[in-house]
Amino acid sequence: MDSTTAISIQNRSVSSKRTYVCAVALLGLFATGCPNPNIYATPRTTPVGKVAHTFAGEAVRVSYEITETVQQSAEPTGPNAEITVDENFNSPTGPSYHLRVGIAEDFDIGFKVNNLSSVGADAKWNFYKSNAFDMAVDPGIQHFPLGLLSVTYYHLPVILGLNFNEQVSLVGTPGISFATVSTPDDALSSGIEQALAIDGAMARFGLGVNFRVSENFAIQPEATLIRGIDTSDSSVTWVLLGIGFNVFNLPDFTGTGM
Repeated sequence: MDSTTAISIQNRSVSSKRTYVCAVALLGLFATGCPNPNIYATPRTTPVGKVAHTFAGEAVRVSYEITETVQQSAEPTGPNAEITVDENFNSPTGPSYHLRVGIAEDFDIGFKVNNLSSVGADAKWNFYKSNAFDMAVDPGIQHFPLGLLSVTYYHLPVILGLNFNEQVSLVGTPGISFATVSTPDDALSSGIEQALAIDGAMARFGLGVNFRVSENFAIQPEATLIRGIDTSDSSVTWVLLGIGFNVFNLPDFTGTGM
């Protein structure tokens, strides 16, 4: 076998490996822990004693690094080298549903089923409200009961709302998230599996626009980026894109505007 043939075979091997990784990713995004930080809401809360609903369609992009071993020569016993390859994967996810209940003035709680694969809850406190600008904190938890692989995310965003008028608000969600993963040591073998089960602290930032079509219906397209802070996870980046539809008992924005 000449060197040209050997290199061609090696390239096909690497290509096949990447195809396999993408196949694993497609299955993994529906079966493994995918953080879902999107809120599809403004800082303002559901009216006291009322219930609101949100339905969302979403897609995710995962960027990560994998280490591959390549043979440097045509000889079977020749030296090998490890190279780092940047990979990314884009995929739609299952739909999400959020239920919000107004508990007190400027305070509500939420219950979530994200991407048909995890459950979660959060509590939002709208501690500052004015005609043009609102702020809230919204600590929450998200859990994947996945048998051998169990993933729990803790989210802590600050919600910033810039109200242009009674119908439109720009919503920003800077904050941090933290993940804990419980899994056997040999359960995460590929790069995408490790990316799907990112562990430790993560920085997050989201941006959306809330369009209030009527008193009982609003649309909020939103995108949130999450990136690992720990050294071992700093190469993993998630971007979640979605569009949420808010139905019934929306917060009151009468008289707001810049």
